[in-house]
Amino acid sequence: MHNYQKYRQASVSVAAAVALALFVLNVNPQDKPLPVLLIPVILGWIVVYGFLNILLNLLFNKNHRLNKVISFALTTGAVFLLLISGVGAITVGDLLLVVALVVIGTFYFYKTWF
Repeated sequence: MHNYQKYRQASVSVAAAVALALFVLNVNPQDKPLPVLLIPVILGWIVVYGFLNILLNLLFNKNHRLNKVISFALTTGAVFLLLISGVGAITVGDLLLVVALVVIGTFYFYKTWF
Protein backbone atom coordinates (compact mmCIF):
# COMPACT_ATOMS: atom_id res chain seq x y z
CA MET A 1 0.00 0.00 0.00
CA HIS A 2 1.41 3.36 -0.98
CA ASN A 3 1.74 6.03 1.68
CA TYR A 4 -0.87 8.27 0.10
CA GLN A 5 -3.40 5.41 0.19
CA LYS A 6 -2.76 4.89 3.90
CA TYR A 7 -3.27 8.58 4.54
CA ARG A 8 -6.39 8.68 2.38
CA GLN A 9 -7.93 5.74 4.19
CA ALA A 10 -7.03 7.19 7.58
CA SER A 11 -8.40 10.62 6.65
CA VAL A 12 -11.68 9.12 5.41
CA SER A 13 -12.02 7.13 8.64
CA VAL A 14 -11.31 10.18 10.81
CA ALA A 15 -13.71 12.34 8.79
CA ALA A 16 -16.43 9.69 9.13
CA ALA A 17 -15.77 9.48 12.89
CA VAL A 18 -16.11 13.25 13.24
CA ALA A 19 -19.27 13.25 11.12
CA LEU A 20 -20.70 10.41 13.21
CA ALA A 21 -19.95 12.24 16.46
CA LEU A 22 -21.49 15.47 15.18
CA PHE A 23 -24.56 13.63 13.88
CA VAL A 24 -25.14 11.77 17.14
CA LEU A 25 -24.68 14.91 19.25
CA ASN A 26 -26.83 17.24 17.15
CA VAL A 27 -29.70 15.17 15.74
CA ASN A 28 -32.82 14.20 17.65
CA PRO A 29 -33.88 10.79 16.29
CA GLN A 30 -37.51 11.14 17.38
CA ASP A 31 -38.44 13.64 14.70
CA LYS A 32 -36.40 12.22 11.81
CA PRO A 33 -37.52 9.74 9.13
CA LEU A 34 -36.00 6.26 8.90
CA PRO A 35 -33.57 6.95 6.01
CA VAL A 36 -31.92 9.69 8.06
CA LEU A 37 -31.48 7.26 10.95
CA LEU A 38 -29.44 4.96 8.71
CA ILE A 39 -26.74 7.61 8.33
CA PRO A 40 -25.03 6.80 11.68
CA VAL A 41 -25.07 3.09 10.83
CA ILE A 42 -23.32 3.75 7.52
CA LEU A 43 -20.85 6.17 9.09
CA GLY A 44 -20.15 3.68 11.87
CA TRP A 45 -19.47 0.96 9.33
CA ILE A 46 -17.04 3.23 7.46
CA VAL A 47 -15.20 4.14 10.67
CA VAL A 48 -14.84 0.58 11.93
CA TYR A 49 -13.89 -0.83 8.51
CA GLY A 50 -11.31 1.87 7.88
CA PHE A 51 -9.58 1.59 11.23
CA LEU A 52 -9.70 -2.21 11.23
CA ASN A 53 -8.26 -2.36 7.72
CA ILE A 54 -5.45 0.05 8.69
CA LEU A 55 -4.74 -2.00 11.81
CA LEU A 56 -4.53 -5.26 9.86
CA ASN A 57 -2.29 -3.65 7.24
CA LEU A 58 0.03 -2.37 9.96
CA LEU A 59 0.11 -5.69 11.83
CA PHE A 60 0.77 -7.85 8.79
CA ASN A 61 2.75 -5.19 6.86
CA LYS A 62 0.96 -5.93 3.59
CA ASN A 63 -1.99 -4.66 1.63
CA HIS A 64 -3.45 -8.06 0.97
CA ARG A 65 -6.95 -8.86 -0.26
CA LEU A 66 -7.40 -11.09 2.77
CA ASN A 67 -7.03 -8.08 5.08
CA LYS A 68 -9.88 -6.35 3.25
CA VAL A 69 -12.07 -9.46 3.41
CA ILE A 70 -11.42 -9.95 7.15
CA SER A 71 -12.11 -6.25 7.81
CA PHE A 72 -15.31 -6.44 5.77
CA ALA A 73 -16.57 -9.57 7.53
CA LEU A 74 -15.80 -8.41 11.07
CA THR A 75 -17.22 -4.93 10.50
CA THR A 76 -20.40 -6.19 8.84
CA GLY A 77 -20.96 -8.77 11.58
CA ALA A 78 -20.50 -6.16 14.30
CA VAL A 79 -22.88 -3.70 12.64
CA PHE A 80 -25.51 -6.41 12.08
CA LEU A 81 -25.27 -7.46 15.73
CA LEU A 82 -25.60 -3.83 16.81
CA LEU A 83 -28.70 -3.37 14.64
CA ILE A 84 -30.30 -6.59 15.89
CA SER A 85 -29.53 -5.73 19.51
CA GLY A 86 -31.37 -2.44 19.03
CA VAL A 87 -34.56 -4.37 18.25
CA GLY A 88 -34.38 -6.65 21.28
CA ALA A 89 -32.35 -9.35 22.93
CA ILE A 90 -29.94 -11.32 20.78
CA THR A 91 -30.72 -15.03 20.63
CA VAL A 92 -28.81 -17.96 19.18
CA GLY A 93 -31.00 -17.76 16.09
CA ASP A 94 -30.00 -14.12 15.63
CA LEU A 95 -26.32 -15.03 15.90
CA LEU A 96 -26.74 -17.79 13.33
CA LEU A 97 -28.57 -15.39 11.03
CA VAL A 98 -25.77 -12.81 11.31
CA VAL A 99 -23.09 -15.44 10.67
CA ALA A 100 -24.98 -16.75 7.63
CA LEU A 101 -25.49 -13.24 6.21
CA VAL A 102 -21.85 -12.32 6.77
CA VAL A 103 -20.59 -15.53 5.16
CA ILE A 104 -22.87 -15.15 2.13
CA GLY A 105 -22.07 -11.44 1.79
CA THR A 106 -18.34 -12.00 2.16
CA PHE A 107 -18.36 -14.75 -0.44
CA TYR A 108 -20.34 -12.58 -2.84
CA PHE A 109 -18.16 -9.50 -2.41
CA TYR A 110 -14.95 -11.52 -2.51
CA LYS A 111 -15.95 -13.00 -5.87
CA THR A 112 -17.17 -9.73 -7.38
CA TRP A 113 -15.16 -6.86 -5.85
CA PHE A 114 -11.94 -8.18 -4.35
